[in-house]
Amino acid sequence: MAGVGSTSLSLGRRAPILSTRIWTALGFVALAGCFFLAGVHLESWMAVLSCLAFVQARRPLRAVGIPVAASLDTLLLAPITVMSGPWIPIVIIVAAQCLRRSASEDVRKANILIGVASAAFATVGAQLVLLLWSPHESRWILATITAFSVGGVINILALQSFDRSWRKRVLSLSYDPWTSQTALASVVGLLVTSVATHLFATGYPVAGIGAMLGLLPIRPYLKAALRRNRSRNHAARLMSGMLEWSHPYTEGHVKRVANWATEVGYELGLPPHHVDDLKFAAILHDVGKVTVNEAVLDAPRKLTDEEFEHIKIHSANGATLLADLPGFERIQEWILAHHERLDGNGYPLGLSDDAIPLESKVIAVIDAFDAMTGGDKDDEKRNYRTPKSPEEAFAELDRCSGTQFDPTVVQAFRAVWRRS
Repeated sequence: MAGVGSTSLSLGRRAPILSTRIWTALGFVALAGCFFLAGVHLESWMAVLSCLAFVQARRPLRAVGIPVAASLDTLLLAPITVMSGPWIPIVIIVAAQCLRRSASEDVRKANILIGVASAAFATVGAQLVLLLWSPHESRWILATITAFSVGGVINILALQSFDRSWRKRVLSLSYDPWTSQTALASVVGLLVTSVATHLFATGYPVAGIGAMLGLLPIRPYLKAALRRNRSRNHAARLMSGMLEWSHPYTEGHVKRVANWATEVGYELGLPPHHVDDLKFAAILHDVGKVTVNEAVLDAPRKLTDEEFEHIKIHSANGATLLADLPGFERIQEWILAHHERLDGNGYPLGLSDDAIPLESKVIAVIDAFDAMTGGDKDDEKRNYRTPKSPEEAFAELDRCSGTQFDPTVVQAFRAVWRRS
């Protein structure tokens, strides 16, 4: 159910509702016709499942920023893999990937390689179960679960080579929303497919295909989850783009803070769904600066007390900008508090110690470090101070640990920095 795919944001035109309903109705009519023509022969039902799997393999659902695509083709092919071996699934996988126009050549090759390996190892696992449990009536259910599990492990091992963060996500029991919803759909789909395989293999193909109809709600469920994922990504990109347009120096700053915050979040043992939200918060931590006077924000000198008080509104204004956006509830709290201090002398609420969210403390440390060191380009450096070296910046973080910055976060950031 997983494969490597492009992670770029693509917002194509949405089809009219009436047109979508018509095509959905026609699809069900055509599917019913296929079922009728197939009769009760097992080979005919397998052919129908193969066709449906081919269609699903060509149109996977892909979340933004996560190198995993969700599709029903693996579930649809599971009975065929268990009962007939890997060859039909391999042909379908290769054909579907070769005909995908939206994927690059490297992505197609990677998907084919992963798909072939998954099908082959899944077949081996299924056959071993059938051999060891040959007299047992539940052997087909166990074989299906084994085949799907083995294929999933192959996909996960492959994903680790494409995205470092996936290694940590796989080893954790917590997942980002899209991944957790995909996992839930996989479990439900696997139960449905296992029962269907048992019915197919024991001479009840019509009942088996009836059980497979239980997969129909899964794709709409995943599409709804995908829309939420894309909506949040689109909103984040839109607002960060506004900030970068107004203040070009923030582009590199935002990217660096987001990347370091992600690594530090994992270093601190935060669950992956918190780390994903932390990355969004790091991207948007300065979005409130769009409400700040540009002449003050870009002043090539040290600010007056009055000007500094004006700039301090950006954290509260940034949280306000996100207040009504779904999916940003925790993020706005972290953005609001990212200029708080452990000693209670921060702003805007004067929080201290444990009252400050850990994610806000992470952003505070990395934001300060990057502000001190600046980027590699001249337009990414602050106008009002001479950039410090990383060693000097860490010395400053150490000096302010326990009063302004959380010592644990500073140490975690130093560990991540040294490894990089």
